[in-house]
Amino acid sequence: MRGKTFDRELLVSKIAMMRIEGKSTHFIMDFLKESIKMGHTTAYEVLKEAQDFIVSMTNKDLEKAYTESIQQIERKMDSVSDKKTWLQYRAELNKLQGLYAAQKIEHSGQVGFTGLDIQIINSKEELEGGTQSNE
Repeated sequence: MRGKTFDRELLVSKIAMMRIEGKSTHFIMDFLKESIKMGHTTAYEVLKEAQDFIVSMTNKDLEKAYTESIQQIERKMDSVSDKKTWLQYRAELNKLQGLYAAQKIEHSGQVGFTGLDIQIINSKEELEGGTQSNE
């Protein structure tokens, strides 16, 4: 029995919207198999395409926001009269563009282990359980 014909691009968009609205994989697979009469393998392919579509749309949104932020800061820099404010904008722009080295990471000072046992193995015999050197 042949399944229904469908516009794959439209279906991928519909499945992406279902996923964004929080529908489970099980729900979507049932929808594709029962309502669309799609085979199991094809249904998974459509679901994966929908997930890839969501990721690509998210990346485009991030790129757009990044570009807008840079443009806004650059416009502000053009209209600033004092050097201190201009340098603050420049610093923010540099952060956005990833021009600073990684920031210092603080931690509690506690170490996740209490000791370390190091054994130096000088030969294959020592590795297999022969004499060990404890220097």
